[in-house]
Amino acid sequence: ITEAGPSVPDPAVEPSADRPHHCLECGKTFRLISSLKKHIQFLASPKTFFSRVCFLSCLSSDYI
Repeated sequence: ITEAGPSVPDPAVEPSADRPHHCLECGKTFRLISSLKKHIQFLASPKTFFSRVCFLSCLSSDYI
């Protein structure tokens, strides 16, 4: 799990004053640190279902 919080600006991600927190794993940006922490927990959680059509991994087969 990566550290949550403001980080060094990535040249591939435009810095934004209204979305200062970004995921070091995927680059997605967040306005609130709590949203980033939830996102990081989601990325770290085990995904038990996998779609061979769209390559989506998720916790429930409802989303596949």
